[in-house]
Amino acid sequence: MDTGFINRIKGYAALFMAVMAAILLVPVDGYSSEREYPDVILDTRLEADVFSGGSLQAVFEKDGWMFYMLDIRDLTDREMACGHILPLAPSYSQYYVRYWDNGRLSMIVECVANLPVGIQTFFDENGNISEQVDYSKKFGKMSPQDILSILEREKVISLSDGRSRKVSASEFAFFFSLEYDDKTNIWLADINLDFEKEPEANPVSPFYRKYARYSIDGETGRILDVTYETRYEESEYDEVGAD
Repeated sequence: MDTGFINRIKGYAALFMAVMAAILLVPVDGYSSEREYPDVILDTRLEADVFSGGSLQAVFEKDGWMFYMLDIRDLTDREMACGHILPLAPSYSQYYVRYWDNGRLSMIVECVANLPVGIQTFFDENGNISEQVDYSKKFGKMSPQDILSILEREKVISLSDGRSRKVSASEFAFFFSLEYDDKTNIWLADINLDFEKEPEANPVSPFYRKYARYSIDGETGRILDVTYETRYEESEYDEVGAD
């Protein structure tokens, strides 16, 4: 069992729930069309046997999209799985999803990296929309895509090649995160500048990565501040004793 994969899914889910708790959600006045989401997600019904051999995790590719699923049947009464769906093509978008026991979607929301940015839709077990809330109405004039464009001009991400994102047959990762404070109307972007750096197989050598933290005005897009710091990173060698 890949505990790293499971912990990553749980970590993203916990972060997502924390963001939900911090943002006052705006109900949608009249339901929007569910077809604003990719067809490959809406048309996929999750089968229970995708979790084979007693595994709690499942990863599969469909029509150019990667599905990273976690079995949560032991944690909930009526839901089968939660997870993340990402395009193989360069993109900083992903979709956080949950599925009912019958394999139908119970919830979907678009995120940019870690941050929910679009309409979150809840479905009943028959596939009908039961509720929607809109994250986009909480942002100022600068949308999440505007912030990505600013960071691209700073050459710390790339919209064309998806730098700072990893999508593979075994795992996914974003090497930056976004936060928005609707009280101050300020965007914060925390970016791992050394995401390609790998630890040396030497337990006596500390492993560090450099990070940049941007503060951006949510009305004008002006960069208010950039700070840099070096952070210690845990690695698989941390538990290995020196000879």
